[in-house]
Amino acid sequence: MKYNKILKSILVISILACNQIAIASISTDAQIQYNRGIDYYRAGQIAESITCFRHAIDLDPNYIDAYYNLGSIMEYINNDKEALSAFKQIILRKPDDFESAFKAAEISNRLGETDKAKMYLSLIPESSSAYYKAKELSDSIISAELLAQKALEEAGANVQNKVEEVQNAVEEIQQTVENARAEAANAADTAVENVKAIVNESVQQAVEKVSEKVEAIEQQVNEIKELPTLPDIEPLKDEEVNNIPVQKITTNGEYKDISSPTGIASDSDGNIYIADFADNLVYKIGEDEKKIVYIKNQKIDGPIGLAVDKFNNIYIANYNKDNVLKVNSNGLVEVFIDKISKPYCMYINGDLLFVSSQGGNSVIRRKLAD
Repeated sequence: MKYNKILKSILVISILACNQIAIASISTDAQIQYNRGIDYYRAGQIAESITCFRHAIDLDPNYIDAYYNLGSIMEYINNDKEALSAFKQIILRKPDDFESAFKAAEISNRLGETDKAKMYLSLIPESSSAYYKAKELSDSIISAELLAQKALEEAGANVQNKVEEVQNAVEEIQQTVENARAEAANAADTAVENVKAIVNESVQQAVEKVSEKVEAIEQQVNEIKELPTLPDIEPLKDEEVNNIPVQKITTNGEYKDISSPTGIASDSDGNIYIADFADNLVYKIGEDEKKIVYIKNQKIDGPIGLAVDKFNNIYIANYNKDNVLKVNSNGLVEVFIDKISKPYCMYINGDLLFVSSQGGNSVIRRKLAD
């Protein structure tokens, strides 16, 4: 399928309006909103154009062209996070859209998410027209990582030098304190001798003066004695200063022939469950690594997020039905949460289920049954 895409240049965005598209697969209302979005964009009304493309997507969540145009506009107005979200929806529904994969990689790199950028680039085969610019971006990411690694190594060396400087400074301070104590002790001895001489010269006057001087000297001595002893500082070990972790990516296996994989979860027995958005079912992969259809029910329509509780009940974010389903260990499917707009990701913490609602721009919290 070809798309009516908005292409971003340096200052001008043009709309390709003469592409072939499977109109019959898209609802009329969605097409109307889509065409309005294009008209608004041509008129320079960016905000209205964005609203129309979003309405088109709400009416038809599989409207690839609407996602692409929305992502292109968001990228043009420097809203990279929203742009990336739109291109990810295209990849989810059409993995062979390599131009969208490159866009997602390019935006992820700008956002500093280089691992995700490399993952999107790995989706682009050498036979694709986007391969050479994908390879160029991949090479630039690798070069940047090498420079970052070198900078980290240099920073580690600088840290070691600073540690040594601090240690030297501490030793100098300790020596200064010892010298001050010795000088104070000598001063005290000299003061005592002076007091004795004064007492011999004038008893009453000397006693008064001696008392004042003795008090002052004793106060100085006490203050010096109360000086805290600085603790010894052990030098950092080399592995503590230069221990910079390096992430390694290893591919161990692949489960094929899944039309549109979305959510993934596992139960307490180690079984893996994978949602298939396009075929409206859930696969199960056991310890034997065999993939079987575990749940296929007329209530399932557009499954995305999955979660499994401690009793191995499975929860399904039913995107197109605006609800969350619960499947017990006997395979019984029932509605667990109803009227939740476009449920997407799910997470279980203790006895609470958290569900993100794309349509409601919110996260729902629901207590699980005991």
